[in-house]
Amino acid sequence: MIKSDNQAAATKQDLLDVLGTIMGAIGGLENRMNGFETRMDGMEARMDGMATKDDLENLKHQLLLSDEQTRRDIADMYQDQLASHDDRITMLELVTGLKAA
Repeated sequence: MIKSDNQAAATKQDLLDVLGTIMGAIGGLENRMNGFETRMDGMEARMDGMATKDDLENLKHQLLLSDEQTRRDIADMYQDQLASHDDRITMLELVTGLKAA
C-alpha cells in the first residue's frame, strides 16, 4: 500500500497540470464573458430604439397640446368666418336699403 505524503514536493509535471487546469478555466471564463458582452451589446442596440415611459408621456402631452391648439384655431377660424359673413350681410342690407344706417 502506498502512503500519501502531503509534504512531497510537486513535480514539474504536477505544476504544468495545475497551470493547464487554471488556464483552461480562465479561457472558459473569457469565452463566457465574451458571450455576455455580445448579449449586452444586442440588448443595448434594441433598447436604443425603444422609447422610455417619460418619452411616451412627453409625446402624449405634446399631442394633447397640439390637439387643443388645432381645436382653438378651427374655432377662431369659424368665428372669423361668421363675423365676415355678418359684415357682408350688413353691407348688403345697407346698400340695398333693407337696413337703415
